Amino acid sequence: MRRLAVLALTLLPGAASLSCKVYLPFRFQLTPRLAEEATRLHGSAAGPIALRWEPSGFPQRVDVQGASGFIGGASRTRIPMGVSISTKVHDFLHAAVGVEEGAPRTVTIRVVEAKTSFEYGGRKRAGIDRARCTLKVEVDDGKARWSEAYFASDEPGGDPPTQTSVLDGVYDEVSAALARDVVRRLAATPKAP
Repeated sequence: MRRLAVLALTLLPGAASLSCKVYLPFRFQLTPRLAEEATRLHGSAAGPIALRWEPSGFPQRVDVQGASGFIGGASRTRIPMGVSISTKVHDFLHAAVGVEEGAPRTVTIRVVEAKTSFEYGGRKRAGIDRARCTLKVEVDDGKARWSEAYFASDEPGGDPPTQTSVLDGVYDEVSAALARDVVRRLAATPKAP
């Protein structure tokens, strides 16, 4: 009996530190609504531009974190924040002004802070119920610099959501807001003679 107690006390800390890894099916492309909006903006600002991220590894960033709520808090979920946001910003800007490597004008987006928090649903749904994203950036378009903070929060509504639709939705919001600001600022900059 004593051996079992010693074995249980030895294994308990190790078992508590173990957590399951959750891999969810995220959507990286723009929603049809945002793709259409970006296409409508085509020609509203001079392009093409080269797009650069700082830190340079942000477009490959995948966070592994637990949920904010009690359910799923011990899990380790792969959250492709950098991949999702950078892909959506790139695609929006590509449709609106064009993005080409080596273009004469470079837009540099320096990520100051990027955070995601989320909560899993209850017993009836195996997906993310609530999500929040904060993105603080400094942008240099070659002629002007500005800082901005973007925040989105969402809960599912209407149709039964997919496992990741709530989190994908907040990434859509912050990505589109950032890309719109870049297009607006590029359009406001006087064109060279």
